[in-house]
Amino acid sequence: MNRTDADYDALEEGLKLEGDEPVIMGADAIEHGAGKMGDASADAAETRSDSASAGDVEAPADGESANEVETSADDASELDPEESARRERIEHEALVAVVKDVRAESADGRLVQPDRWETLGLVPAHLTSEDLEMLVYDRLQAHFAEEVERAAHAAPEPAPVYRTATRAVGIPRAFDPVARAEDEARAAAERAQEAGEGADSEADATGAQERAAGDADSGAVSGSVASPVAAMPAAASMHGAATAPAQVDSESSIPAPATALYDDEGDDAFEPFELTVDGVRGMVQLVDGEPAFVPYAPGEGPREELDFSGIKLLQGRLTYYLYDSTEMTDTFANWAFMAAEQNDAVTLVTLAREESRTYPRPMPADSLKNDPFRFDDARIEAAWQEAHESGDYPDVEVALASNGERYFFSTDHLSRAYAESLAEWASVERYRNV
Repeated sequence: MNRTDADYDALEEGLKLEGDEPVIMGADAIEHGAGKMGDASADAAETRSDSASAGDVEAPADGESANEVETSADDASELDPEESARRERIEHEALVAVVKDVRAESADGRLVQPDRWETLGLVPAHLTSEDLEMLVYDRLQAHFAEEVERAAHAAPEPAPVYRTATRAVGIPRAFDPVARAEDEARAAAERAQEAGEGADSEADATGAQERAAGDADSGAVSGSVASPVAAMPAAASMHGAATAPAQVDSESSIPAPATALYDDEGDDAFEPFELTVDGVRGMVQLVDGEPAFVPYAPGEGPREELDFSGIKLLQGRLTYYLYDSTEMTDTFANWAFMAAEQNDAVTLVTLAREESRTYPRPMPADSLKNDPFRFDDARIEAAWQEAHESGDYPDVEVALASNGERYFFSTDHLSRAYAESLAEWASVERYRNV
């Protein structure tokens, strides 16, 4: 479908919130993403209708469409519970694999598009690539809805407490009469408490000595000899100990040796263990007497948790993009999104406005040569000409330094004189001050 400049202008507004802030679709993908998917589906349907009316594609008969839908419904209804459970496990494994791929690609600074999953072999045999694409989309929307619901019922954060000074600030306590009086009272209380504790300790020690002497006298009269173990609590009480040593059983204190497994020949037995090789899960087990890696069959491996936390969605004109916000910042994801959409004029304008508003400073034209854009000089010039000739972005202009280096800026945030002075400093003057 050929899009006009007005379409791209509307697209730019649809991809932004206020100003040029990127739309990062987490929980808010329910509102923004679903609408854009609907628009894309409507555009596709309109294109198919136009092609059919022009004779390019023969539209299927109503009877054929009805029969296909009825056949699909019959196939789904004829599945036995065991087969349905098996397919559910396979789809779950596919979703887990998709999330792992998104996290790995985000760590390398790349967005993930759904058409990648068929290339990687992640599409289950009973699904098409479009089915998996919509399955991931629907599960993400459900996850975002749960996040919204959880946030709505979460306890509100406590309001910040602002404390005000109750006395003069910055005066040393030694020169503040009120503070000095408080310190003296506190010191006197501490001295009194320490004196009381010392008297109590001395009385306890005296009483313990008297009891020990009495026990010794009674033992001597009766002619008995106190055993060392029995005498230890009394002697230890002088030092504050209150527990007697435990009786030690020398035989029971020795730990039992670890149980070893042996095969028929008396050698150590091999125990299978789980392993993941290049993203494929399986077991290392003996095959013909040798350890070998055996991948799990689809739907037969241990069930892994499906965790969508941190996964966000960016809705484009024709497809959506996924990334992990714990591995990639929202700002870089938005840049990668604009590069993938290949709308160069909107990309240049958006970045120039963002640079002028945020820092504020003009944007060097050569910055578009960096990742993730990788424009060359010809592409930068073509993007500027398209944006300038369209007349849709009158605030974006060019500032030149004396060495000929070009910068883009927005007059909504920078005056021309200020933008040119910053461009001259960045390209020429700052090197003279090194």
